Amino acid sequence: MKISKSDLIFIIEDSQYELSSKAAQQNKIQLHVSDEVSWTRNKSLKLPNTIFRIKFKKGLEDLHLKKIIRQIKNKNAPQLLMTGPASYSRDLHNHLLKNGFKKAFEASGMAIDLNHLNINFRKPAELGIKIVKDMKILCKWSEIVALGLFGDNKTNAKKYGNIFRPLMKNDIIKCFIGFRKGKPVACSALFIYQNTAGLFYVAVLDKYRNKGIGRQISLAPLLYARDLGYEIGVLQASSLGEVIYKKIGFKKYCRLRRYRYDPDAKLGK
Repeated sequence: MKISKSDLIFIIEDSQYELSSKAAQQNKIQLHVSDEVSWTRNKSLKLPNTIFRIKFKKGLEDLHLKKIIRQIKNKNAPQLLMTGPASYSRDLHNHLLKNGFKKAFEASGMAIDLNHLNINFRKPAELGIKIVKDMKILCKWSEIVALGLFGDNKTNAKKYGNIFRPLMKNDIIKCFIGFRKGKPVACSALFIYQNTAGLFYVAVLDKYRNKGIGRQISLAPLLYARDLGYEIGVLQASSLGEVIYKKIGFKKYCRLRRYRYDPDAKLGK
């Protein structure tokens, strides 16, 4: 890979913010940006809703967190907060816990040289994958995102589609959808940032999991990016997803932690 390890780790962490901020800008969703912290806030859906880019000066952590908590209570900031190598420290972790944030989950920051993708897998029978190019298919894609990724309902699927429509129309992301026997069952998206191919929004409907579909819907955007000349792929993976991505050839470079504010948490001293 023609990139330093430190730059690669920064891209893995920051690509999530970049995509979320573009989604906010394209849809006139609240986007807060300051030297200390940034966030996106969508009051009607789970996306985009995260606090990013935490850069608190040492000794001022509690002060900034209390300001954020006031915004959360006023419904002007999301409850979910992300840290990564650029922002995480044991001190910050302790301050978060002390102020009512609880660790929600961890993700692995991963990357791959796209020229070394492992594609030697048997393709599931009757699986077809294509790029989403119209609103009718985007609605089906968004339904998979809502159900398979965010545990939301079909009623909100159209709202997700409205968020992704300008991103797709302005070529900010490429959406990929997988069909099994003509039924839409899987989705993924490609987001180019800092000359790297970011893999996002990978989901497979429950009934069709553990059949190799997740691997194929993940490979499709990466192969597309490779054909365009991109050499590096990046993603953030859950513990289950990490197993799949390692088989494709991804390597783990960092950990990314999510914390969620709990108004009922017992506060520390």
